[in-house]
Amino acid sequence: MMRRYYVVGMLAGVLSGCGEDAGKPASAQDVRTRLTPLVARLTDGVGKSFAAITHSEAWKSLDESYRGLRVLGDGTDTLSPAPTPMGLVRATLRQGYVEYALRTSLGDDRTPGEALGDALGEAAEQEGEGIWRVRGDAVCPRSYDFPDAPPRVPGGPTTPAPTSSADDARARCIRIVDDLEIRLRITLPGGDGLDVALLVGPARDEVLALQLRPDFAQLELDLGAIRGAAAHVASVVGARISLPQVLEGRVRFSVRVQGTDDAVVEAAITRAIRAEGSDVHVAIDARDPYFHLAAHGGADPTLEVTYDWGHTQIEAPVAFGGPSARLAVDLAGLDGKLHLDGRDSAVRFTGLGLGDATSRATLDGQPLVELDLNASNGRHTDLTVTSGARPVVELRPGIDLRAAMRLGALERLGRSVPSHLRDEVYTVAITDMPRLSPAQLADGTRALEVLAGQIVLASSAVADRIVVPAGRCLARDPLVAGEHPVLGRLAVRDCR
Repeated sequence: MMRRYYVVGMLAGVLSGCGEDAGKPASAQDVRTRLTPLVARLTDGVGKSFAAITHSEAWKSLDESYRGLRVLGDGTDTLSPAPTPMGLVRATLRQGYVEYALRTSLGDDRTPGEALGDALGEAAEQEGEGIWRVRGDAVCPRSYDFPDAPPRVPGGPTTPAPTSSADDARARCIRIVDDLEIRLRITLPGGDGLDVALLVGPARDEVLALQLRPDFAQLELDLGAIRGAAAHVASVVGARISLPQVLEGRVRFSVRVQGTDDAVVEAAITRAIRAEGSDVHVAIDARDPYFHLAAHGGADPTLEVTYDWGHTQIEAPVAFGGPSARLAVDLAGLDGKLHLDGRDSAVRFTGLGLGDATSRATLDGQPLVELDLNASNGRHTDLTVTSGARPVVELRPGIDLRAAMRLGALERLGRSVPSHLRDEVYTVAITDMPRLSPAQLADGTRALEVLAGQIVLASSAVADRIVVPAGRCLARDPLVAGEHPVLGRLAVRDCR
């Protein structure tokens, strides 16, 4: 019986469909024959491409740099034995693991093709060429356990619940599944590919669209269709759910394997996302792609990661047990690029930024937070980390970060706000071609050493700034009464 539940989950969560090329209708045997080699080639190609870079000098450099910088952040004297994100990725992508994880997730020894082929035969009936509909009498349990049934006496027979109750429950389940009208459209495009669409409801909303090719996989979600399907499901099961009046946008995920050791993973918002509820508004600009990851294996492995999250606006009411107000968040963006060369000990980030404008939050139109990075210097910076026992961080041109914290506006909603966050502007300037490195002072304190350039930390609430010139260190310091709650916890120290 659990297999049937797994079948329904697999049909709804993994599958999807082609949209542009209808292709030849597929049979259950076509699915058994084509799906397994497609999945095997893609997982093998991705695994090999990423495994090479995760065993390279560059990946080791990234791991060492993370450990060194984490010691500074933790304020501890020893390296943590906990695994790093780089170590976890390396373990996950070791050759053969992806395929092993996929097979074990099926709960038996079947291949993905066998599992889906069996699912079509067990839980669906063919309505037409390439169209399969999930059947209630195939997926609904034939027996039910009821909490008010008499307890079973050890060693004695089980007393079932009244037959009429079990029959009623099964009949209701069958009616719900049949009324949901869950269908799969499975077609065979040219070559050895496979396309699957998940259709829900009498309108056959195409919720998911998956294209599989020997060197390519693409999953696309239509948020408008998802809203329509969710409304239909709620009406069938008699549930009351809150759906936005407007929900639109399209999101795409894809994997491409090029040759034997090159892989590209991408995510894109192909149509701007917009959600409009009675009192909530969300808008996210389209970006194609907003995430791009390319791995090249072989003797000279490389890894390149690019992200470009677009302009995002969110408006919603907020309250803390008292009066409410309208919160508006306007994020200008988030972008940058990471490059790893397997033969290099340096990790390079380029074009790191927070969009091309000020990011801000307001409460009933009154400023809460404003954030700017390098507003007068291109709004972006490059960062290079060279590994070693003491990683060295280089910034070009540097960082000029301004954060205006005006959270005092929250107090009229009954929220307590610390004095240093009520109405204060903080600036962090790391300038003059800076080079920084974690250091350990003579008393064992962890600190940040300025090898070149300078660090200047300031607050609009105090006249004195913290200035760390080249050759000095910035370290934590016990807070003394009367000192600024933030700047008072830092001090300039001799590094040796």
